Amino acid sequence: MSTTLSQASSLVASSLTSQITSSVTEAASSIISSTATAAQTTSAQTSEAAEGSMGSAQGFQGISLKSFLGALVVALIIFAVQIAIFLLLRNKLARIL
Repeated sequence: MSTTLSQASSLVASSLTSQITSSVTEAASSIISSTATAAQTTSAQTSEAAEGSMGSAQGFQGISLKSFLGALVVALIIFAVQIAIFLLLRNKLARIL
């Protein structure tokens, strides 16, 4: 009975890990592509702003809100994956001490 339960637990953990990994990969690729697009747009706008007045360059500083929120979401997803893996494996691994 405990072997079957252990196998089922391993199967669920494996399935959950693969689903989370695919979600993280998809989110990361989406963020990377949107960041690359934003970087291209910002560099084009910066070169246009350089031709204009000096004060307009201040509007193009830093990271965009979309990029920041995307990075934050990816960090939270990775954090959740690490916690889930820890919770699944904490009783399975022998203590080192």
